[in-house]
Amino acid sequence: MEDDQENEHEEDGDMEIDADLWLHVLLAISGDKERWASMVNKTSEKTGLPPEKVELILNETMKYLANFSRSN
Repeated sequence: MEDDQENEHEEDGDMEIDADLWLHVLLAISGDKERWASMVNKTSEKTGLPPEKVELILNETMKYLANFSRSN
């Protein structure tokens, strides 16, 4: 059933995220060094990207979300 929900969202194409919510989640995780390292390592394993690249992407995502949130 979970797969059905995931496929349903993929087909939407116009799905939006709550930028403020995701920013708060990422900021909360980034404040906890152990959780941050765990998230970076898990993401690295699942994507095949090096941890340094994952961390860079996450930091840039937080900057983007912060700017997006301020503009709204």
